[in-house]
Amino acid sequence: VGATGVEETADGGYVVLGGAANVASGGYTDCWLMKLDPKGNVQWFATFGGNTSDIGNSVYQTSDGGYAVAGYQVLEENHADAWLLKVDANGIVQWQKSYGGDEGDDFFNSVEQTSDNGYILVGGTWSDNGGDSDGWALKLNSQGQVEWEQDFGGDNHDFIYSVEQTKDGGYVAVGKTSSSGAGLTNGWMVRINALGQVQWQKTYGGDSYDTINSIIETDDGGFVVAGSSYSFGTGNEDAWIMKLDSTGATQWQKSYGGQGEDLAFFIEPTKDGGYIAAGRTSSYGTGTMDAWVLKLNSSGDIQWQKTYGEGNYDLASTIHQTDDGGYIVSGGTYVIGPNGEDLGKEFWVAKLDSNGTVEWIRATWEK
Repeated sequence: VGATGVEETADGGYVVLGGAANVASGGYTDCWLMKLDPKGNVQWFATFGGNTSDIGNSVYQTSDGGYAVAGYQVLEENHADAWLLKVDANGIVQWQKSYGGDEGDDFFNSVEQTSDNGYILVGGTWSDNGGDSDGWALKLNSQGQVEWEQDFGGDNHDFIYSVEQTKDGGYVAVGKTSSSGAGLTNGWMVRINALGQVQWQKTYGGDSYDTINSIIETDDGGFVVAGSSYSFGTGNEDAWIMKLDSTGATQWQKSYGGQGEDLAFFIEPTKDGGYIAAGRTSSYGTGTMDAWVLKLNSSGDIQWQKTYGEGNYDLASTIHQTDDGGYIVSGGTYVIGPNGEDLGKEFWVAKLDSNGTVEWIRATWEK
């Protein structure tokens, strides 16, 4: 399934999260972690999973030097449970736990370690919701035991994709909702206190389909969010980025892209006061679908943008600024055969310099 996440590690290297089909288990997907040194050389590679598919959506380096991986496991009866995996610094499993109800699917999209060495996780749940999904958040202790659990949403489908612990010890989560707001789906932000109680929630967007995929708190106590919008911009789907204040009020919002389909999966602030965003575009590059990185200033104006890909379906899922001022980015490539056949999805991870030029790229886990 490509690479779904990457983090710079405390030793200056990187950990990459992804998935691959396991022929021995009948073609089901196993979750994997790969540890790289600062030059992109493989230090270790480990897979995790059972007899069905095990999907990792988010990885976070923990204070003990290990890693927390969040996603979901498909059970024998084709029912999915949310899944949290804790491994040590060498990729050895310390513990793993599943979460969710007996009816319907449950999944995690994002994990962060919290200031008390526990975990905050968000995603979606179909359990006991009458056929519609709700946004879902769980606060766990350091051993994965539930301290509190909260559903969010209304009568229609609602999802949460990203969470951030805020400086006051609470949380902010974002996603999309079709239960409230003016559009068919709206970008959605939920502010939660340390006990999981909703303080406020807001919707964003126009009269079409709008989604927020990523959020991070900024130095001024506000937030920057990224996603996609069919309501704004010039094309079918445009990347959509907003700067919000601490109350969720919009300070600025901008769309990015052309006449094709363009989307931002991830955003974070950079050391110069601007932002770096990653996603995919069919408006620029090879004309199919290319991975896309945008460097923005503090007002959201583009300083540079670059595409990466070779004519297949390429996307960039996660990007982080590195200690040297460059960037580490991960993504996936759908490989298309000579007759248009789908040959599967491959991962890649690349180190970029401060201007987005590729310093190295890795697309295999062999040492």
